[in-house]
Amino acid sequence: MPKNFVSLAIFLTAVSLTLAPCSALSAEQDIYTKLLIQSETFDGDSVIEDSSASQHELIVYGDIYHSSEQAKFGETSLFFPGGGAYIEIEDSDDWNFATEDFTIDFWINTITETRTMFFTQGWGVRHSETTQSVLLDYFPTQDRLILGYRGELSYYSVAEIAPVLNDGLWHHIAIVRYQNWLTLYCDGMEVMKIDMSPDPVVADAVYPFLIGSYSVDLNSANINGFIEDFRISKGIALWTTNFSPPASPTQGDSSTSSTNDSDGTSTAPDDSSGNSTGTESCYTDSEVDAILADNDERVQQLEQLIDAQQEEILDKDAEIARLNELIASLHSQEQLDEAVDNAKQAVSLEFIDLLRDLFGDDDFTLAGETLEQQLLLFIQGLHKMPSGQIKKLHCLLQGEQCRQGHKARFKAWACWLFKGLKNHGTSQHKFDSSAHPSGRLQR
Repeated sequence: MPKNFVSLAIFLTAVSLTLAPCSALSAEQDIYTKLLIQSETFDGDSVIEDSSASQHELIVYGDIYHSSEQAKFGETSLFFPGGGAYIEIEDSDDWNFATEDFTIDFWINTITETRTMFFTQGWGVRHSETTQSVLLDYFPTQDRLILGYRGELSYYSVAEIAPVLNDGLWHHIAIVRYQNWLTLYCDGMEVMKIDMSPDPVVADAVYPFLIGSYSVDLNSANINGFIEDFRISKGIALWTTNFSPPASPTQGDSSTSSTNDSDGTSTAPDDSSGNSTGTESCYTDSEVDAILADNDERVQQLEQLIDAQQEEILDKDAEIARLNELIASLHSQEQLDEAVDNAKQAVSLEFIDLLRDLFGDDDFTLAGETLEQQLLLFIQGLHKMPSGQIKKLHCLLQGEQCRQGHKARFKAWACWLFKGLKNHGTSQHKFDSSAHPSGRLQR
C-alpha cells in the first residue's frame, strides 16, 4: 500500500478511536481526583464545596461567591475580590505527594496588577524547616512567574518572561509532576520545568493548603479575579507534553470523574505498567459534531494531497516509460560495429555494380579479397594514374554524349584499367598510358 494511503488509514483509525462511545468510569479510577472546586450554580451563590469524592471542608475568607459576570463553563465561576479573600483547606494526606506523580490545574481570569499567590502550602511561614509543599506565585508587573516545591532543599523555577495572565481572558494553568520533572503549562504550552532528581521527595507540609493567599501574610497576594475547575490529582500526571486545554468541566461525581488527555477530552489514565485502563472518551453532541466537521476537513485535505501525489506518480511513470523506450532503442557496441560493416558491404557492392554498369562488363571484378580491400586498391590505383588521364576520365564520365560517341574507345580503356587493377600491388606494375590500345584518351 502506498505511504500516503497508509497515513490516511492511520488517521481514520485515530478518528474512529477518538469518537468511541461514552462509558462510566470506575470508582477506582476516581481516586486520582483529591480536590475539585467548581462553579455549577446560580449568580450570587456563596456555597462553595469540594466536588471530589474526598469532599474536603472548605473554609472561605472574604466575599468569595459564584458570579455570572465571567464563566468558563456553564453560567458562573468563582469570584475572588482580593483584599484578604481566600480559601483554606486543612492539611491532608491527599496532597502529601512525596515522590508520586501529581497534577494541580485550574482556570484563571484576572486583570490584576498586583502580586498574586495562586496557591501555596506553608511557604513563607518557616523557610528553615521542610514544612512547605508547593506554590505558584505571580508578579504581573515584573513579568515573573515562580513555581516552587520543597524537599530537603528549596527549589524554585522562575519564568524569565512570564505569560500574560492578567488580560481579562481565561487561561488554563497546570502544574504537573511526571517522574522527576515538575512542569508548568500555560494554555497547554510548557512555560518552565524543574529537575527534581537531586531532591525528588516533596515535603509533607503541616500547614493548610491555601488558594489565593500567602502563608506569611494571609491578607496579601490575594487573587482578584475568577477561578474555575480548581483540581488536585494525586498519583497521576494528566499531561506529559504540550496539550489542548480541557474543552469541558471535570465531572465531579465518582461515577464520571476522569482525566483529560492532550486534546482536552476525558480519558482514563495509564496504570503503573503503562497500559491504558480502558476508559473510553465522552463527548457532548455539539462536540461530536465539531470533531466530525474537523475530521471531514482533514480528510478532504488528505484526499487532495493524495490526488496530487498520484498525478505526480503518473507523470513519473510516463517519464520512466519514455526512458525505457530510449534504452531499448540503444544498441551494443558489437551491434553498432556489425551495422557499420553491413553498411560498408552495401556501399561497396553498390559501387562495384555502378562500375560494372559503367564499363558494360557484368564480370567486372577488382583485386582484393574483401570488398573493402577492393575499394581501397581501386582508390590507390586511381592515385597512381597520370593526372591527365584522370582529367580525361572525369570528362568522359561527366558527358553522356561524349561517352556514347567514344563507346568502343572507352571500353578498351576500361579493360586497360581493369588489367592494371588486377596487377596492382606488384612492384613491376605501372600505369602506362601508351599501353592503352587506343593510345591517348581523347575527348
